[in-house]
Amino acid sequence: MMPAAWGAAASVPAVFSAIGDAGTAGPVFWASCGFMAFGAAWAVRVRPVRAYVLAHELTHALFGILCGAKVGRLKVAASGGSVALSKSNMLITLSPYFFPFYAVLLALAALCASLACGALPCPQAWLAGAGFLWGFHLCFTVSSLVVRQPDIQEYGRVFSWTLILAANAAFLAFSLAAAGQVPLSIPAVAAADHAKQAYLAVRDAACAAAGMLSAAAGR
Repeated sequence: MMPAAWGAAASVPAVFSAIGDAGTAGPVFWASCGFMAFGAAWAVRVRPVRAYVLAHELTHALFGILCGAKVGRLKVAASGGSVALSKSNMLITLSPYFFPFYAVLLALAALCASLACGALPCPQAWLAGAGFLWGFHLCFTVSSLVVRQPDIQEYGRVFSWTLILAANAAFLAFSLAAAGQVPLSIPAVAAADHAKQAYLAVRDAACAAAGMLSAAAGR
């Protein structure tokens, strides 16, 4: 899992490099403005906690439905929330930490607007909104991970954090590639290449350590 997380994380700078080479940084600039706007709001402690709790519980519910679970009562409050599901699994439990709920809703709305109008009206505003909502997702996700979370404890911190890092990096890389109008194959290839390199490095290190231990035991 760790090589995959490294590969996904390394795909983000690869996308930025491709955008720079393609000369299509304009859309990413507007998305970055939105991202920094939420970062500024977060810094002065303007934090819409209820909106985050709602997105968190709705994401549990969405992935529960996708996994065949029945959804029951939903509770949302500034102090926390809950949703009743007939079953749970790793994907349902960890999904709110890597699925940018509001950013995906905005992307779907942008797609509908493009289909209805023939072209996306005022694309800069949509891109800024996407950046703002990505900032919302990442800031709340990081703040959630630094406190004791039952969702994270269920599958262990190391595994959960690694999966969350990999999935968020992959989502972000593909979102940037789409905004920067570069082929989606760029983050995919970069992630695969770096993951392979990380796997080989871990394998070689493990083999070297095993050889040292074997030699020491034979003395």
